[in-house]
Amino acid sequence: MTSLSFTPEAIESSLAARFEAVALAMPDQIAIVDGEDLLTYAALNRLANKLAHLMLALHGPTSEPVAFLIEHGMKQHVAMLAIAKAGKYYLPLDPNLPVEAMREMLAHAGAPILITTDGYSEIAAALAAGQCEVLNLIRAGRR
Repeated sequence: MTSLSFTPEAIESSLAARFEAVALAMPDQIAIVDGEDLLTYAALNRLANKLAHLMLALHGPTSEPVAFLIEHGMKQHVAMLAIAKAGKYYLPLDPNLPVEAMREMLAHAGAPILITTDGYSEIAAALAAGQCEVLNLIRAGRR
């Protein structure tokens, strides 16, 4: 296994910048294992970049909250990395909460984007109604 060391300057850089360095240094190493699914650093970086570029195209580089309603696992990691790469911060929504509680959290945070997957698309549409834009993680990754 390849190991990396970071200079003090690199340690002070953003999470996104450090992740890029790791992805470039060991693109074929496994970054995430989720059951039988896995992503290499290169694949994770590519998926996160696609979603980050989409968020930036829609809302620019403004530091703002981005909500996500995604099942635990690999997809959450892709979403969190993409949000960091876009210079935004995330608001995880728990699907076990009542819809009204999640709607209040979303409204209070003022998140203009809600990232979700097919499994939560109906709940996400109900939450976002008039409040924010819904992005499907799977469809965004195919663009």
